[in-house]
Amino acid sequence: MENTEQKNIIAILEKILANQELQIQRQFEAMDLQKKHFENSRPLLEQAKKTQQKAQLLFYGLLAITAVLLCLIFLL
Repeated sequence: MENTEQKNIIAILEKILANQELQIQRQFEAMDLQKKHFENSRPLLEQAKKTQQKAQLLFYGLLAITAVLLCLIFLL
């Protein structure tokens, strides 16, 4: 009887080990996907920063133009 119980325990432990190996493999796959996503996102982030800088320059330019126009209105 002990031999059968030992075999059952060994079979269960082998299943647990196989499941753990599968989980580790899936975690590595998920890490690879995250790495690819990060690498693909980096150029988009740089482009977004440049666009934001251009928008800020445009905003300050329009603000300056508005200030000049207000000064001209008050001077006239």
